[in-house]
This record gives sequence, structure tokens and C-alpha cells, in this order.
Amino acid sequence: MGADFRQLFCLKYELPPEQFERALFWMSVFRHSLPVVSLLQRWKPEMFREDYDLMREVASSTSRGEVICELNRFYGRNRRVGGFWRNVLYCRVSGKRVLQIYRSLIAEQEESLVHSPA
Repeated sequence: MGADFRQLFCLKYELPPEQFERALFWMSVFRHSLPVVSLLQRWKPEMFREDYDLMREVASSTSRGEVICELNRFYGRNRRVGGFWRNVLYCRVSGKRVLQIYRSLIAEQEESLVHSPA
């Protein structure tokens, strides 16, 4: 079995595993909302519970399908309980960005396996 999302991410960005959730969160937030998210996280950190739950849920994913499954759940939760900040102003994680990060990590891993000496 291959490395999971957390292992690939931490290897690439040279982070200890305990920093995975926070680092992926900040890389995945919608760019236009970064200043507002930074303020909201200090003022009302519970607003980002769903986002950090997603980070924990995708951490052990070992396939694109598993990541997509978790992203679909995340999308459903946002639609039900998102509210103005999350659904109108997009002060949250981008599911597409999370998937894009995972895909790039997998592509790099596959590339290194192809070019590694046997």
C-alpha cells in the first residue's frame, strides 16, 4: 500500500505530521478570503471546524477516490450548515484546491518512482 496524503504532503513540504492539518488548511483556503479568514480564525475559530475535520479525514487517504469521497461529504455539510461567511463569501477551504494538491503529490510520487534507479 502507498503513502497516505499526510505522509506525501509532509515529505514534500518537510513538515512534521502534527503540522499537516494547519498547513493544508492555509494552502487550501480560497485566496481572495485569506485576510478575512485570518481575522475570523482569531475571532471565531469554531467557524472552521468543518475545514479541519476535512483535513483530518483526508489525511489517511491513499487514493484519489477516497479524497473525492471526503470532499463530497464536505460539500454536503457546507451546503447544509455553511451560512453567509462560508457559502457566500467563501471563507473556507476549497475542495478543488485540496484535490489539486493531492493530485500533484501523487504525480510527483509516480514521477520519482519512474525515474528512480532500480
